[in-house]
Amino acid sequence: MLNVIFLMAIAFLPFPTAVLGEYLKEGAQRADAVTFYSLGLLLPATTWCLLWLYGRWRGLLVEGLEPSYVRLATIQFLVSVALYGAAVAVSFVEPWAALAVCVDLTLLYLLPPRRPVFTAGAGKP
Repeated sequence: MLNVIFLMAIAFLPFPTAVLGEYLKEGAQRADAVTFYSLGLLLPATTWCLLWLYGRWRGLLVEGLEPSYVRLATIQFLVSVALYGAAVAVSFVEPWAALAVCVDLTLLYLLPPRRPVFTAGAGKP
């Protein structure tokens, strides 16, 4: 069910992006558009984090992953959700700063992911 919610959040993203594109130059609606966009980015980040936490809790991750790798990935996902949440909060006061946070996080996710680290003797999937 979490996977379906995650995919729904991804499918929803074009709508807040279109609203942002339409109202970014409008001073009166800019804050609302940035808030909506930030919420649109917060949804998939939150559901992805929940998927990761569920998989970790239920033991669904690839066997042999180094605990430090799993811990670092968990922290990364939790921090990104917190930063998107902070962007939503900041968007009410300073829309441009919130938009900068959202863009920076998006650019960060465009970087190649870290390679999984396996414990000694554990085979790769």
